[in-house]
Amino acid sequence: MSFLKSYTDYAGRLTDAPPLFHTWVGIGLLATALGNQCWAWEWGRRLCPNVWIVLLADSGVLRKTTALGIGQGVLMESLPYLVWPSEWSFEALIQTLAQKPDGVLIVREFKRFNAALMRDYAGGSKELLVDAYDNPELDSRRTKQDGNTEMRFPAPNLLAATTRDWFEASLQKEDVGGGFLSRMFIVPATERGEWKGIGATRSDADRLQKEDLARYLETARHTMQGEIDASQIEGPFNEWLRQYEDSWAYCLNSEMTGTISRSGANALKLTMIFQADREPSTTLTLDAFERARQMVELANKQMADLLADGLGLSPDAKERKRVAAVIRRAHPNEIQRSVLLNATNASADALDRHVKTLVEAQQITIREHKQATGRPAKAYRWIDGTKP
Repeated sequence: MSFLKSYTDYAGRLTDAPPLFHTWVGIGLLATALGNQCWAWEWGRRLCPNVWIVLLADSGVLRKTTALGIGQGVLMESLPYLVWPSEWSFEALIQTLAQKPDGVLIVREFKRFNAALMRDYAGGSKELLVDAYDNPELDSRRTKQDGNTEMRFPAPNLLAATTRDWFEASLQKEDVGGGFLSRMFIVPATERGEWKGIGATRSDADRLQKEDLARYLETARHTMQGEIDASQIEGPFNEWLRQYEDSWAYCLNSEMTGTISRSGANALKLTMIFQADREPSTTLTLDAFERARQMVELANKQMADLLADGLGLSPDAKERKRVAAVIRRAHPNEIQRSVLLNATNASADALDRHVKTLVEAQQITIREHKQATGRPAKAYRWIDGTKP
């Protein structure tokens, strides 16, 4: 059985949300079920398969919260104690991590969630979650009510949904390129699945499949406990990671640094999750790793696209978005560097930085040539088919 296939089939009968949303919610459910019950010993520490997933769509008709709700329903059927309260204070979050160190925050609106992180009474919550994400052996925080509180091997999962505008509005400058955004799998979608109307009714078949999915999560949690054996994938994993990181070495901008540096950890987390998907085992297989590798590369490409398109809307991102728009308007013709500088009013250094990011995201190409005077020059062309 493939849990993800069965889950996407089940959820796809209930709503016309994008199938990609169902796949990632299913990944989040498996990650939550595994929690900190299993880990791979890598880079001198325990690495648990917890993940942060944010469903991103511009329109309410893409059923982001519906997709989350279906996943939560399956989880509540079998492992309700892993669903953390959606309303919390800084001190309550510490107590949750201390008493139930693995679980999931299901956030139906990321902007509201991030506002809670930034409120005075929740001061330190974002830093706490960021630190806990990496599964420290022991972390301690002081609260006014309980004094020093210890947390051992926390593994917080996050399943969230939002629109792009609200997501950008919630981000702080330090989040982009920093530890917060780089820990997330951002899942953008623009097209919904096959129209379903009101979806499936309360048929016995749907109820039984939901119960089967819930039981599978319980089985995966009880089967994959303790240290995971990664010896079968170690050679191919290391070879891929070295080549993949090298492939970014000359086109890496500061906003993508954190994401790329986490490619190895993310691939290993997803390998454990994909192992749980088809054949829960404490030994990782090459098939699970190959699926994880492909998913990480796709997720990183999507993140590069979002950043190139101005995600975060920092002044630098806004300027890059203007540069991209000017090049795109010239399509199918190319635009000379001197013309682009005048049209965007960007500095030469800033333009080079923006162009590097757009090339990295495979949105534009550069042609180097000589002017009639013999002086070197550059021209840029939008790649047809790239999203505007």
